[in-house]
Amino acid sequence: MTKAYSKKEMLLQLFVGMPLPLSKWLYAFARNSVLPDERAPYFEMTFQNVRDTRLRGDYLEFGVYRGSSFILAARSAALYGLNAVRYFAFDSFQGLPEAEGKMFAHGEFACSEQTFTRIITKAGVPIDKVVKVKGWYSDSLTNNIKKKHNLDRAAVVHIDCDLYSSTRDVLAFIEDIIQIGSIIIFDDWCAFRNEQHPENFGEPRAFSEWRARGAFDNFYEFRSTKAFIMTS
Repeated sequence: MTKAYSKKEMLLQLFVGMPLPLSKWLYAFARNSVLPDERAPYFEMTFQNVRDTRLRGDYLEFGVYRGSSFILAARSAALYGLNAVRYFAFDSFQGLPEAEGKMFAHGEFACSEQTFTRIITKAGVPIDKVVKVKGWYSDSLTNNIKKKHNLDRAAVVHIDCDLYSSTRDVLAFIEDIIQIGSIIIFDDWCAFRNEQHPENFGEPRAFSEWRARGAFDNFYEFRSTKAFIMTS
């Protein structure tokens, strides 16, 4: 374990050991000043669009790791008064199921469900609005899950599962719950840019093969992230 990693882990343990509401205040202070999340303006724009178009639906995130984007989504939704939104966390909590290309290895980005839950709770995410779906996507993304949680509309979908196979399963799962106005954010759209044929890997490949892709237009691009909005 490197010194930098050890320091990061120590700070994490200190944070999750703090009582609410102190931990929530500290997280907001850090993100607003000391350690701002550069994705924040784009998430805020996304949820502002949901509010302005009066779109009904939930937030779905696939690949939550330690919850930074999950927390950002909850904070952005709250900023625009979207109090009816539920937050779905889909993850194996065991890391990536397989390797792909030169970028990702089996088991990478593992974070336990307990640690994820503690982090988002301490950051102030309304835990009563959080639904966690644990398991490999090939097993867990089923119609029974939709029925169990009355999941019938997605407003914002954040895909951070990196791999082609995982993204393919996610897109198949959301196909009947997306709607005009739904926004899909691909967190690692450019992850394979150093491969000889990056279009044959990861999220871009899965999206290019998806039969619903023609219904989407570009929404924004930021660094390795690319977002689309459903327009037809």
